[in-house]
Amino acid sequence: EYSDENVPQLTRNQFNSIFSNIQLIFQINKELLASLQASTTPFDNHLTCIGRSFLNLTPYFKLYIQYCQNYQSAISTIKSLSESLPSFKLFLQTAFLDSSNTHGHFLESFLIMPIQRIPRYILLLNQLLRYTPQSHIDYSDLVKTTAEFSKLAILIDQSIQAADNLRKMIEIHSRLVFQKGLRLNSESWKNSSNSLHSSSTDQTINLYKDFNPKRKFLHCLQMNKVTPSTIKKIAFFVFSDIVLWGTKLRRRR
Repeated sequence: EYSDENVPQLTRNQFNSIFSNIQLIFQINKELLASLQASTTPFDNHLTCIGRSFLNLTPYFKLYIQYCQNYQSAISTIKSLSESLPSFKLFLQTAFLDSSNTHGHFLESFLIMPIQRIPRYILLLNQLLRYTPQSHIDYSDLVKTTAEFSKLAILIDQSIQAADNLRKMIEIHSRLVFQKGLRLNSESWKNSSNSLHSSSTDQTINLYKDFNPKRKFLHCLQMNKVTPSTIKKIAFFVFSDIVLWGTKLRRRR
C-alpha cells in the first residue's frame, strides 16, 4: 500500500495536463444519474421520460470537447513524468497491481473512458429511440437529444483533429524554424481559374507569422539527394497549402 508521503507531488499544471476538466465531467454525469433515477422511479412504461434528462444537460456535455482535445497532451505528460520522476512511475505500477481499485487498468485506460462515453450515449439513445413508439410522450425529446449528441460527436472529432494538427504545427515549428544552421525552402500553390500556380522561396519560414487557420499538416518524409561527392538528407513537410523542405547545414568551426 501507498502512504501519503510516498504519493508523488505534482504541480497544478502537471495535474491539469493529465486530468484536464475531468472533475466537471464527473459532476455532469452525476447530475445525469440523479435525473435518470428521479425520472424512472417509479417506472411507468407509458409515462416515464428519459430523453428529457439528457436534453436538459446537453449544453454542458460540450465540456467533453476540452477533455478530448487534451487527451494526447495527457498521455505525453504521463510518459514524461514516468521517465523523469521515479516515484511517479512506481506509484502508477503499484496502483496497477492493486486490482481491487484499478481492476487491472493502467491510468491511460481510465483517461480514455470519457472519450468513449459520448459514442456510447449515442448508441443508448438510438436504441431507446428504436423501441419507443412515436406516440410516446418521450419520443420527441429522444429525437432532439439523439440529434444533439450526434452533433456533439462531430464537434469532438473535429476539435481532436484541429488540436492534433496544431500540436504537429508547433512541433515542426519548434524543431525547424528557430533551429540554427537550418535552411528551409518552401513552395506554395493555389488553384485559380482551373490552373495551378506555384511560387518557391529560399528563406526561413515562420509558421506562426504566416499562419493560415485552414492549413493542415499532411505528411513528413525524408529523401536522400545524391551527388557525385555527397549524400544529403532532405526532410519534406507537406501541408495542405505549402511544402517545406530543408537540410541541416554543417556548423562552421
